[in-house]
Amino acid sequence: MVEPIFQAPPPPPMNQNDSFQTEHHEEQLQEKILQNESPSVQQTSEKDTQNTAQKEQVLKRLNELKENFVRYFWYSIAGLFLLGMFFGCAMSGGDNQPQKQYQGRVLTRIIENSNIRTRLPICGTDLISEPCVFYVMNYSSTDHLPMDYYTYVSNAMQRPPDSIKIENLSYKELIPPGYFAEIIVPAKR
Repeated sequence: MVEPIFQAPPPPPMNQNDSFQTEHHEEQLQEKILQNESPSVQQTSEKDTQNTAQKEQVLKRLNELKENFVRYFWYSIAGLFLLGMFFGCAMSGGDNQPQKQYQGRVLTRIIENSNIRTRLPICGTDLISEPCVFYVMNYSSTDHLPMDYYTYVSNAMQRPPDSIKIENLSYKELIPPGYFAEIIVPAKR
């Protein structure tokens, strides 16, 4: 075995007083260490509880915001729909065209035929042997004269086109797109 070059000196002999002082000193050191450590442990535990409490508050607030967002989103959609309906009705305005009522039906957007002096029934609601009024809508994008529809009416009602022309001689107003023409159909002989 190799002997060490340097040897540590032996510890000094201890008296009873010395051992008490060292023990007391060690206890004081341990207390200081515990005091130094315990505030940091207490601080970290307090910080952790504060952090968790803050996280819970934030999550609770986020959930409330989500619920409110969904609710207010649908409220805003419904409000915009109602607002659009209101402005749509307000901007469309009323038509200056007169409304006619035939047999409980209100007909709008009609270009009146001045030949109709008496109240004639609507074609198809009365007997074939009586004269009637046939309503034809201009479904094209341009204005048309009523005579453009005479062949259509004659085919639909099975009357000669010349008789329909004779009944509607003075009906010369233009029929705008989306409006109805009043065409008199003579009685079938």
